[in-house]
Amino acid sequence: MVLTINGEAELVIQDAKSPQKFLELVDRQETIEAIREGIMSYAVGCQRLSGNVSL
Repeated sequence: MVLTINGEAELVIQDAKSPQKFLELVDRQETIEAIREGIMSYAVGCQRLSGNVSL
């Protein structure tokens, strides 16, 4: 729920679970990004060992 005054948001009311769910989603996204970076680092390292450095 958003309380507006003169058309501008002044107060946002969330249920108790919303902030926790948001933090869990942020953590999940950060984990996915770290895994992607790890996979890319591994792929680059393997390509350098094989002599193929193009991505």
